[in-house]
Amino acid sequence: MSQLTVQQVFELALQHHDAGRLDEAITCYQQALALKPDDAETHLNLGIALWAQGRSDEATACFQRALALGPHRAEAHHRLGNAFWIQERWDEAIICYQRALAIKPDIARAHHDLGMAFWAKGRLDKAIGCFQQALALEPSLADTHYSSGGLFMAQGQLDKAITCYQQALALNPDFAEAHNDLGIVFEAQGRLDEAIVCYERALALKPDFAGVHKRLGTIFLRQERFSEAILCYQQALALMPDDVKVHYALGSAFSVQGRFDEAIASYQRVLALKPDLAEAHCSLGNALGDQRRLDEAIECFRRALVLKPEYAEAHHGLGIAFHKQGRLDEATGCFERALVLKPEYAEAQGSLRTAFYDQGRFGEALACIEEAFVLVSENADAH
Repeated sequence: MSQLTVQQVFELALQHHDAGRLDEAITCYQQALALKPDDAETHLNLGIALWAQGRSDEATACFQRALALGPHRAEAHHRLGNAFWIQERWDEAIICYQRALAIKPDIARAHHDLGMAFWAKGRLDKAIGCFQQALALEPSLADTHYSSGGLFMAQGQLDKAITCYQQALALNPDFAEAHNDLGIVFEAQGRLDEAIVCYERALALKPDFAGVHKRLGTIFLRQERFSEAILCYQQALALMPDDVKVHYALGSAFSVQGRFDEAIASYQRVLALKPDLAEAHCSLGNALGDQRRLDEAIECFRRALVLKPEYAEAHHGLGIAFHKQGRLDEATGCFERALVLKPEYAEAQGSLRTAFYDQGRFGEALACIEEAFVLVSENADAH
């Protein structure tokens, strides 16, 4: 009678579990174990229910207890491997997956998970072999095609990555991450219009995908579609308000549009988050200079140069501010220093030429023009 009661409680637990009533299922599994503490299957199922609730430590203990009672349960080894995976205990996860596959070699998902653990360890050849075995057993595993694409992308095999991502999307068209990663590969290949389509599809499926807003904004910025870039960056920042790179890129887009107050606010936010970023001090200086707030601009350029003394663009920006103040000797020195650091810096060459002209040093201005022609010629030959 006692055994029958345990069986009834266990079956009731399974009914609750199958219906998604996890609290009730857990209670019944625990009641069953109170009656029969050494039942490996009940420990395993209790672990599965706890795992579904995010109670990973308790689930891990259940899987370990199930294996202590029944070491030949492939599913328990597999699930314990997943628990170790979450804890980034890669070596232990690998052992568990291998034990599961030694007992039952045809678990496609275990091959996939083993591949992910090998990838985390940097053993890429092992990882791709596992993915291939998983797909040989179950070709419809969209996330294994996706993981294969990620591995090929990491190896720089972009055409293979594209094929994998497209296979994943053929199986699961609503796979937002696959659309995103396919877009990343297209972007890396310079196929920007195709990348945009992928990113927009990813966002249609997952509007809170912050990194996609950021990447899409970067493409629009490259294409000089500044209003669209600004909108993307603003959407990204609504989701990740402390992202330094997005604030900086937003400032750049505002600057190009002549929206200097907004650009200044963006760069100031960057510096509040990362005060030692020389590039942000320089860009803030440029925006302040465009508003003729020259003393503030000069201070920004000087801060940039304290952080990064060999920063040609900051020397040039400082020279521009000095030039606007009529401090031509100091401006000339800055432009010359910028060109020492970056001889092909055409903008600094033009600024130096103008400074020489304004000082009445016409011969030196002419020499700058001739040097600029030589640079243009050399660049044309190089291309």
